[in-house]
Amino acid sequence: MAGARYRAKDGRRVPRVSTILGTLGFGGDGFDAGLRWALKHDDPNSVGRRARDTGTIAHAYLQRYVVNRRDPTKEERAEIQSEFWQAFEDRSVVANARRCYVALRDHIATLEIDETIASEVMLVSEEHGFGGTPDLVVRLKDGRHMLVDFKTTAGPFKAASNRYLHQLAAYRQLVLEGLGVSVDAARLLVADYGGEGGAVCHVVEWAADSEKMVKALESFLEGCKYYPVRRNYYA
Repeated sequence: MAGARYRAKDGRRVPRVSTILGTLGFGGDGFDAGLRWALKHDDPNSVGRRARDTGTIAHAYLQRYVVNRRDPTKEERAEIQSEFWQAFEDRSVVANARRCYVALRDHIATLEIDETIASEVMLVSEEHGFGGTPDLVVRLKDGRHMLVDFKTTAGPFKAASNRYLHQLAAYRQLVLEGLGVSVDAARLLVADYGGEGGAVCHVVEWAADSEKMVKALESFLEGCKYYPVRRNYYA
């Protein structure tokens, strides 16, 4: 959740997962490639803003879908437009956001969800001192708990991006501490709207007990110890 401020129970502010990853250099090829893609354009700042707004609107639509198990109503769409009115001034942004929403929604519809446990809930790790907002935590009909994260992109996407893996590993820890839920799998959904026609949904899934996920969490938590030093050094 962009711009959100996370605080521990004692009132002290704690950094976001994305802030820690960026500061410690967990950039990942996916994020670096996205930056290079934006810089190829005449106005990279505008390109970056439109990409960010596209993701924001798509997330707002998805949040209502996963909670209500249906598309947003006319009234709900109006609420979203009122909240993000600046983004809605660009028709191409709105069109791309809707394409992404449809691609992501259609994949979510294939999941056999028994219960939506959390959607866009701000969580804080008191033990390790960081915060984040997982997009979706569900219990499937087979009893497994799944963490789902949504991304949108118009540039190149590399499924093996270290940053995505580390981000979901950190969210897994937040869900365990904040919700008391032990996640069995983490699924990354990336809606790519860079081509013609509808957006394409890329799917990457890691088992929670897989070597990659376990090592990613260990690496992230170790990085949390060094984050204050790194931040202060470059301040």
